[in-house]
Amino acid sequence: MRLLRYFNFISRGFTPNEADFRHNVVLESAKLFEQSEAKATASNFFQSKVFIVDAKTALSKEAAFRTAVLTEFVKSGHMSRNDAFAWYMKHFAPLYKPLLLADMESHLLASFEKEAEGMYDFKRPW
Repeated sequence: MRLLRYFNFISRGFTPNEADFRHNVVLESAKLFEQSEAKATASNFFQSKVFIVDAKTALSKEAAFRTAVLTEFVKSGHMSRNDAFAWYMKHFAPLYKPLLLADMESHLLASFEKEAEGMYDFKRPW
């Protein structure tokens, strides 16, 4: 959960003091969230911190969180933006389906498609 909270802080403007810290968080995240045990934690995080209140708020929170994760992966030097987006779509986006609020799915898919444009062969994550 701490790794997810880090990205949530990043989405709200936090900047780590050292590049090594960012690099270590990204490496640990990439390794941990590829495991099925961590997916339950991520799903719980999304349910309690991202997909809350109403669809408009949830879409805004999701976009900020996704941007923070992708930006940190790129800034760490661990992945290109394209690879980071592919990683996110493989490991986080599929967890969204049971958490979506009313009228969110079409807006979220459109956002994914727009971000994938020109760099990633977009496929629906669920």
